[in-house]
Amino acid sequence: MKVLARTAALAIAALLAGATLAVSQDELPALPDAAPDLAAPSQAYTVSGVVFPDVALRDGVTVDLRLTVYLNNDRRGRDGGTVFAVHGMSHTAATWEPMAEALFQRSGHRPNPSRLVALDLPGHGLGSQPSGALFGELTLDDYVSAVIAALDRLRDLGVRPRTILGHSLRGIMTQFAQGRLATSGTSLRRAYGVKNAVLFGTAVPEPIPTPGINLGVILAPFMTFTPELGPHVALPPPLWQRFLFSDLSGQLGAETPSVADIVARGYVAPISVAMIQQLGPPRPSIEAGLFDQGSGTVLTLVGFEQDTIIRPELLPVLYEHLTGEVAGHHVVVVGGPASVHDMHISDPAALLAGMGWLARVF
Repeated sequence: MKVLARTAALAIAALLAGATLAVSQDELPALPDAAPDLAAPSQAYTVSGVVFPDVALRDGVTVDLRLTVYLNNDRRGRDGGTVFAVHGMSHTAATWEPMAEALFQRSGHRPNPSRLVALDLPGHGLGSQPSGALFGELTLDDYVSAVIAALDRLRDLGVRPRTILGHSLRGIMTQFAQGRLATSGTSLRRAYGVKNAVLFGTAVPEPIPTPGINLGVILAPFMTFTPELGPHVALPPPLWQRFLFSDLSGQLGAETPSVADIVARGYVAPISVAMIQQLGPPRPSIEAGLFDQGSGTVLTLVGFEQDTIIRPELLPVLYEHLTGEVAGHHVVVVGGPASVHDMHISDPAALLAGMGWLARVF
């Protein structure tokens, strides 16, 4: 664990000068219109936008939710199902585009998903700012509300995702969403038809013991306040790159995108200070057994050998806590020179190959 602490310190020390990304707030057209400005260069898929207006996050706080839809152009007349993807902290829906392309272009696997629907959480990417609260006042509960509301609105349109995909902190959002649904007597499977929950490098809640990194301390130098956003963290893109793509030796992993590419693709988003404060210590907790056999949703946890943020050895313990079963083949650690925290961006094809037969959940 001392090695991890040193690696995190190296990431901070290696900060390069750079301007914070100005996130586009262009309006996306409502369903079913496509968003021409998001047109993908690849013939493997096309991109459209969906807006769900006036979504309540809590009493007095609403937001217009934005979703980006990556549509597989090679469906071969078969419905491969929908993947619903939730991005990580300081990320945007755009970070799922490399994974969508990798899924659609897999050979020897049919049917591949028909579409990947990526949610921009409030204030991230193309997501609107909340009404009734500042961005920096948004909490973990608000983000869980956004995830559930997006699933509700998709269901109203007849879209029931086969797989929900969460990354990093938003992996924990999937766990919390299942917990909130359980309190009302339902679940991801019963309410939305979700058969698989796949969490990449997921954050680990209490009561799983973990040394972790105190994000409040690490991010404190980058906390700021603006009248538009309130208290928030603005990570410079060079630091964003180094923090998320560094391996255990402190070097950037293979296939890491350039800072210029990260900015051009709109990968970086601000972070709410209210949410950071909730991450502890103490860390948020999750009850046991939320993904047991009775839940109807098969849980898969994917860790990365070179991940400096979420160590993969924590995942078997988390799996046993959430399912009540001994961790087996549904906990997988992907190796190789690109196996860093954001491998779904830098080398998604190698990530899917490293998952082996488990990648059939997509």
